[in-house]
Amino acid sequence: MSNTNMFFGASPEIFERAKRLRENMTPQELALWNRLSSNKLSGLRFKPQHPIDKFIADFYCHKLKLVVEIDGNYHQEEEQKLHDQYREELMKNLGLKVVRFTNEEIENQIDDVIERIKSLTVNLTLSFKTTKKSIYRVNGSRDQMEDTIAIEAPLEIRIKKDGELMGKSIAVTMRTPGNDAELALGFLFTEGILKDFEVVKECVQVEENVIEVDIRSNTEVNLSQSDRNFYTTSSCGVCGKASIDAIQVDSSFTLNSDLTKISESVLFNLQEKLKKEQSAFEATGGIHAAALFDLDGIIQELREDVGRHNALDKLLGASWQAGKMPLSNTILLLSGRASFELVQKANMAGIPFIVAVGAPSSLAIELAEEHQHTLVGFLKSDRFNIYTGHERIER
Repeated sequence: MSNTNMFFGASPEIFERAKRLRENMTPQELALWNRLSSNKLSGLRFKPQHPIDKFIADFYCHKLKLVVEIDGNYHQEEEQKLHDQYREELMKNLGLKVVRFTNEEIENQIDDVIERIKSLTVNLTLSFKTTKKSIYRVNGSRDQMEDTIAIEAPLEIRIKKDGELMGKSIAVTMRTPGNDAELALGFLFTEGILKDFEVVKECVQVEENVIEVDIRSNTEVNLSQSDRNFYTTSSCGVCGKASIDAIQVDSSFTLNSDLTKISESVLFNLQEKLKKEQSAFEATGGIHAAALFDLDGIIQELREDVGRHNALDKLLGASWQAGKMPLSNTILLLSGRASFELVQKANMAGIPFIVAVGAPSSLAIELAEEHQHTLVGFLKSDRFNIYTGHERIER
């Protein structure tokens, strides 16, 4: 399943050649691919040996229109130089960004290569998550300056069954652009509208602010608990619910009290690890994050959004799509407070440990206790509060 893939008019012959190259990657290509495929914190996916017109990019990120090439020593002959020149012009006309590394850099400086790619992807990602605005800053004096602002825009989520001409509008949420397919999938899963990912055929971005989830014709779509007025704000994902009864959704997963324990020291380090990866927050101060860690405190996935619930939906949508449910050996870290809604989404995914930088609400605590989650709030580098499930956290 994918968003609208762009192969830029590649011929069947180019597709076949790309397939052969994928099956026979060089040691340098394999080394870089292994590192790229393990660095998915922002939901960015690089495809190896991707067809582009008459050429094949070593690695391509559709979301950022970014090409990563490994150049050997085969660009010296005049014919190859003309070939490269044509390719460069084509990629420029297609609006692609290209970064190149030598075989020697991959072999001897792979960590530096990954850091350079990561820095580039952070800057490119910020370009569609943020905008610039002229402001006046008052601090004794009044100075005009440019500020970086988090983008907030509507996203309409639709479901379309096989054979239908138009999709059914399920909700409109105010979000930060990016990872829209994951947001739609996470929303549909955590709302209990869809339970089995196997029914999903593809997600299509039919317009800039419209995502359509195509599903099999015989799929049961459960809208009974998610009767909405089709609008949720970036600050509240349950505000569109039509009744109190519609707020709570039943999870397919059940936690038990004898789950694996974690140490206090693991939790103390989480916030600092999150800050290192949260690029959009550093730039704007206005973006929430949700991150998954393993039980040793190693970060697995991170998503950002202007809305707390959207960040978590993106995170859980990525996990659902990857077939990782339930997330029974993970720690969820929330960059803000822990609301009822966020605990409920974590419950839908079977997450045992829910950790928030801010405070939990009374309903969040009640729900966590009811479903045997360990709920932590006010996380700092040297202290935190345990609201439920204290027996799972060892000194």
